[in-house]
Amino acid sequence: MSINLVELVSVCLELAEQSGDIIRNIYRSGSLDVKYKGVDDPVTIADITVQKHIVAGLRCYWPELRIIGEEELQIGETPTVLPSLKRLASYDAIEVPLSELIVFIDPLDATREFTLGNVQCVMTLIGISRRGSPIAGVIHQPFVDVAGDACENAEQWVGRSVYGIVGIPVVGVRDRRQPEDRDKIILATTASHYNEQVDRAVQLIKPDKVIRAGGAGFKALMVIERLADVYVFPTVGMKYWDICAPHAILSACGGHLTNPAGNNIDYSDQKIENKDGVKIKDINDAKTMKRR
Repeated sequence: MSINLVELVSVCLELAEQSGDIIRNIYRSGSLDVKYKGVDDPVTIADITVQKHIVAGLRCYWPELRIIGEEELQIGETPTVLPSLKRLASYDAIEVPLSELIVFIDPLDATREFTLGNVQCVMTLIGISRRGSPIAGVIHQPFVDVAGDACENAEQWVGRSVYGIVGIPVVGVRDRRQPEDRDKIILATTASHYNEQVDRAVQLIKPDKVIRAGGAGFKALMVIERLADVYVFPTVGMKYWDICAPHAILSACGGHLTNPAGNNIDYSDQKIENKDGVKIKDINDAKTMKRR
């Protein structure tokens, strides 16, 4: 059985945007219902509700599609209005075998930041791999204004999406490099899991500026939009649902995501955790690093 990848991305895009509405509504309600899966690993009712919504929407069209999500895989109620297959109607169809695809869902990336009120880091990530390689992704930021910028005024939150298929220009990406940072090497890394391994990587690269932030997707988007040149996280803890969507979009933009040794990451369904950490570089990074 084959599937039109363009239609799959269309549905993922609509589901991610609908998820943004769910996340904002729950956040505004103040009832996050925070629980802990492990030490410093919170989950909220928003994480669970959004994943159920995305899984239900995908299953409406493709019951046999393989899905791996951060939360326990449960199917929510069938959406009242089905997500459209035609959001990307201008694209040529890309038919691929259904059995070769896996969809990775992070319903609410940066849950810890979400519970602390640092909502600019929050994203819904939906990545698609084929035979272990990332081929498409959707990133949705719920807490940004109409210009796509983080804002504190809840009345201005509308959300923005970045999405793409490898081999096709990415939609929604902006070059956000600041003029004063043009000749600097900027490194993004973790705010909450900083350790000796991360510090060694920072010392090795010797960046001019270090940005510590929450959310794997948020930091990857920094590289995609050139707010940072490299994102390093050379330690355990990164899951495939954290990085599949950003990896696909980064690849479509000409960037690279590898483990710290420079090897490709295999998104097979036999495992869900990348035990080696990641290193993300933008398309210009080779030149900036040579200046060192």
